[in-house]
Amino acid sequence: MQEVAYGTLVEARRRELHLRVGETLVELHRGSPGEVYGLLARHFAEADEPERAVEYLLKAGDAARAVYAEQEAIELYRRALGFMDRTGDEASGRETLLKIALAHHLAFDYRAANEAFTEAFARPVPAPARLEPSEPIAWALAAAGYRAVAPGHVNSPQGWEVARNLFRGLVALGPDLEIEPDLAERFTVSDNGRSYRFTLRGDALWSDGARVTADDFAFTYARMAEDDVDTAFWLDGVSASAVDVRTLELRLRQPRNHFLYLLAQPPLFAWPRHVYEREGRDWHRAVPLVGNGPFVLTSRDEHGDVIVVAPQWSGARGNVGEVTLVLQVSSAVAADRWRRGEWDVLDEILALPTAADHETVVERSTGTWTHYLGFHAGRAPFDDARVRRALAHAIDRHGPAEPLKGTAAATGGLLSPTMPGHSHRGAPAFDPDRVRALLGEAGYADGRALGEIVLAYLDLWEDAASDVAAQLAAVGVRIRLLPAATDPDLEAAIEEGAHAFLWGWSADYPDPGGGILEPILRVVPWLYRDEQLEELLARAASLRNQDERLRAYRDFERIWIGEQGAVVPLAYADRLLWRRPWVTGMWANAIATSTFAEAVVRRPDPAGMRIERPPEEWLLKAYDDGVLVDLIFAPSGVSVDEELLRRAEELQVHAMTMPVASVEDVLISLLHALNEQSLDLTGPLETARALREQIDWDDVWRRTDGSPFAAAFRALVEGLGIA
Repeated sequence: MQEVAYGTLVEARRRELHLRVGETLVELHRGSPGEVYGLLARHFAEADEPERAVEYLLKAGDAARAVYAEQEAIELYRRALGFMDRTGDEASGRETLLKIALAHHLAFDYRAANEAFTEAFARPVPAPARLEPSEPIAWALAAAGYRAVAPGHVNSPQGWEVARNLFRGLVALGPDLEIEPDLAERFTVSDNGRSYRFTLRGDALWSDGARVTADDFAFTYARMAEDDVDTAFWLDGVSASAVDVRTLELRLRQPRNHFLYLLAQPPLFAWPRHVYEREGRDWHRAVPLVGNGPFVLTSRDEHGDVIVVAPQWSGARGNVGEVTLVLQVSSAVAADRWRRGEWDVLDEILALPTAADHETVVERSTGTWTHYLGFHAGRAPFDDARVRRALAHAIDRHGPAEPLKGTAAATGGLLSPTMPGHSHRGAPAFDPDRVRALLGEAGYADGRALGEIVLAYLDLWEDAASDVAAQLAAVGVRIRLLPAATDPDLEAAIEEGAHAFLWGWSADYPDPGGGILEPILRVVPWLYRDEQLEELLARAASLRNQDERLRAYRDFERIWIGEQGAVVPLAYADRLLWRRPWVTGMWANAIATSTFAEAVVRRPDPAGMRIERPPEEWLLKAYDDGVLVDLIFAPSGVSVDEELLRRAEELQVHAMTMPVASVEDVLISLLHALNEQSLDLTGPLETARALREQIDWDDVWRRTDGSPFAAAFRALVEGLGIA
């Protein structure tokens, strides 16, 4: 009956009802619109509201893609593309085709992906926005994870963020986890997903002026393997060859549906071959450091680095000209310095003890970061799974989650809730009674019988480590805390005698296996692993059915964490971008943060107002304690001087006496504001029609003489009998 009743509605009435439902849903879910993206997309599409339909169709498509519902995502993107083609939105259409192509690629449908990529690359590329790079800013980074910045040598969150500013890849990661061409202007993928061909941009240059070539990438990938750099394993099963100066061919031993995401990350960015061959393997220690990104490293010392805008960069650019990177060991000291207003952007790891104030904007994105307690499986007593599981049962995750500002993992696995494959029942639950039973099975009378346990951790996480130590002490385990200032110090502490360690891990790209589980086993060698687990991971990676793959990863975590107690997931954290209100244009998603090439800085003026300068040269926007003030300080064609004020008439406006410009001055400024991109005569015509008897037309024509737009307006008003 419902369908029959719906079918009897006339089309206009249907659209009206869908519009009302959509607007009601927006109001009801204002704080959590993500819950109803699909419904909003449907109702605004059925209401034939192109702008809002496109907005929510794209958001619903992104949400579907994030949970491996690629076919649903493709259908939503295609529907959004139909609205864009109707309205002639070429730029958004190109971006949407790239998302369609990526969804096909993630679904292992490489032929359809290539067709969509080809269709996207056939559309015009929007001109990049470029501002004058004049603003300096300061960026505070955690010293703990900052070791290197060059591709292949950098393997920490802080280093990756810096590397993205200095180097770029064949493709780039966008704010919605989309893939965009970067140093490559276009590419193709074979039907079997094992071959890619990239065409580099003709204007891609190194910071020393040398051309970026396909051979730079081919050389880099070969040398990374030979030099055995930290992230050389990213190239397992990948070979590269330069077809010509601008054409690079990549071949894979096996198809990898997330391969484009790998290419968008620093481990697969290129080195300048000419610099490597001149300077040798330590080329990346030089200052200035030759890169191909929007900034160049020009200064380095123990306190931090300085990067400045790269003159050869031809991509999009905000107005940041120089970034001072300030390295901080203590999050408490960093919090105090942030409160004093010393920096413009703050590393989220340093922000743990910091409270946001009116001078702080915190942008939050769903994250893939998991804080965990790891055990050295090769060192007694943690070479026994029963002991590892016993200590997992001893910890109420809500305790350490609070100082880590995360969500307690409870019984969840290492994969965070935002990652496909997450399990809510992967880890042993908090159960002190079970602790004693397991220790007894392992031959220990109680926790004291384990002897002294050394727990290593980063200084940044001292409060969380203390909470874990206190909970273990409550079941009799004697803990000695061993702080470390940096990642290398923590690694050394584990090597030299620590039994357990507090650390964290996040996804390198949005895949549970290749993005999280496989890398952590490679990079953290002390964690438990065995042949069965490694075979399970390899099998999961080979599966093309997404449901089967996710089941395999859940099985892995059930065994690795639930049965073997390799790690104890403690807390899941969102990704946060801490910035000042005057730093705009930046974004953060689950696996990356934008570069400073996208940042626009509009600092407060000395009077305390935050200033913004829109593209309209006659307008200034100022914010006084959050209140927007629009100041029209330069009307077109009219000088703001004593003569203008003399011609003005004093009138009462909202109970205030103020000078009001003469009608001639208003009309003249409207006519001078006309140009080829803005030819709307509605405003001038309404003014002329309403006040025609008060206007000195001779004065208007004299002061607009020479303007072809004013001449056209004159012909119009005279033809209509207004003037």
